[in-house]
Amino acid sequence: MATDQTKNVLLKTLVLFMLCQVTIQSSGLTKLDLSKRYMTRLTGGMFIQYSNITILDLSHNQITEIENGAFSGLQLLKELNLSSNEIQVLPGGIFNDLELLEKLDLSFNDIRVLPNGIFSNLKLLEELDLSFNAIKVRGLPSGIFGNLKSLRVLGLLGNDLVVLPSRIFSDLKSLTMLQLQLNHLLFL
Repeated sequence: MATDQTKNVLLKTLVLFMLCQVTIQSSGLTKLDLSKRYMTRLTGGMFIQYSNITILDLSHNQITEIENGAFSGLQLLKELNLSSNEIQVLPGGIFNDLELLEKLDLSFNDIRVLPNGIFSNLKLLEELDLSFNAIKVRGLPSGIFGNLKSLRVLGLLGNDLVVLPSRIFSDLKSLTMLQLQLNHLLFL
């Protein structure tokens, strides 16, 4: 007899297959495109059986909630696209398991505040797009980008930034492109 936990995993898998509208016949699947599927919520363990995924596209949905552990099991993930959703809050530690992540797109959401340390495990991250959110200066903790030693591109276009915390970009030694246009910055 199946346990409740097993039933829950099977139900999540069935829902994911229905959303995906694909039949996965190979463990070699590396890209999962769930864009434009009217998803509203990412639940804990939702992708745990897809350990080979390197690219996950969740853009252009209506995601408002991301549970802790939503990205568990995706240790090989290199690209995560969460753009064009309705995300307001990111749980602290949500990206902790994604140590190989190189590209993270959170643009075109309604994020106002970034939890301190949210990017601390993303040491290989090269591109981070936070453009067109509602981030204010209080939404950027002073050490938010501190561990991003590989970051080359940082997009902060179209937020509500007026001033920036002192030395917020000082640890970004690999940064080649910083996009701050369409903010209300008084000075740099």
